[in-house]
Amino acid sequence: MPLCRNIMSVYFVPIWLMLLSATPLSAQDTAPKIVSVQPFSYLAAPKTFSFNAAVKTAETSTISSRLNSIVQSIHVNEFDAVQTGQLLITLDCRLYTLQLQREQNLEKLQHSEWEYLNKQLQRGEALFTSKNLSREDLDARRQQVERQQIELEIQRNQVESARLNQSYCKIYAPFDAIIQQRRSSHHAAVIPGSPLLELVKTEDRYVSAMLKVHEYEPDSLIRYISAGQSYPLVLNRISPIVDATSQAREYRFNFSSRQAPLGSHGIISWESKEYWIPAAYVLFRNDQYGVFYAEGNTARFHIIKNAMAGQDHPLQFDPATAIIVNGRHNLQPGDRIIRE
Repeated sequence: MPLCRNIMSVYFVPIWLMLLSATPLSAQDTAPKIVSVQPFSYLAAPKTFSFNAAVKTAETSTISSRLNSIVQSIHVNEFDAVQTGQLLITLDCRLYTLQLQREQNLEKLQHSEWEYLNKQLQRGEALFTSKNLSREDLDARRQQVERQQIELEIQRNQVESARLNQSYCKIYAPFDAIIQQRRSSHHAAVIPGSPLLELVKTEDRYVSAMLKVHEYEPDSLIRYISAGQSYPLVLNRISPIVDATSQAREYRFNFSSRQAPLGSHGIISWESKEYWIPAAYVLFRNDQYGVFYAEGNTARFHIIKNAMAGQDHPLQFDPATAIIVNGRHNLQPGDRIIRE
């Protein structure tokens, strides 16, 4: 008998303990859970997006010589700002001035010859009328005048060519620019094509940034921020070429008012139109991510499609929606709750 009592105590005592412990657990599972809430408008906010950017120019230019000559004067230094039509370089022009004078003198000779032959033609026409000159002689005189007219036109073209070469002795700024680099020096010999100056156009500057298509929000208020200054922008164009490494495209923005310094680096920034819920409130339930909110005395779970752990996510909630803040980690969808 003592042995039987011991055996019964070994088997029945744990059963009684399990029954005793099961009662409070069941009561705990069905009891409302205490939580605290905050309105969606208090927790969520527009997200600020920022990307590296730089100010570039649509045009740079290498100013080159068009003549065989000597650099007589360079009137600008590196980093000087120049305006359209400003004198940059003067080349030795004595040879081209002499060539122009020579061609002009030849033009005068050709013109004198044309005037003489034209008068001879007029006399020949009078003689032909009085039958003192044959048709053949008259035609010969007319042909001489026509040939001389052509020779005169050719010589006039030679004069214009020499005048054009002389104009190349002085080199002017083709647009408003900054002198980026001097490629020649005083008294240097140059030939056609010799680089003299590097110019960077100061107008038509733009902001360049590499963005993926889904990262850009059209119609957003975009700003370029550099050295503590902010500059409003408007989208100009998007490159159709996708970078093979980053899978991003170049976006170009124009300044809508004042412009940042050329070559400066900074960021472009804008705020999203949607409100984003912080990642701390995004939880994982039933193989999906979402947020808990209070609907009366019940915890509801709003699923966020394509959500990822540790990331903020945009939500379209009524601003007054009560997002569960404290106590959310122990909740399951449909749990009864009591708000603090």
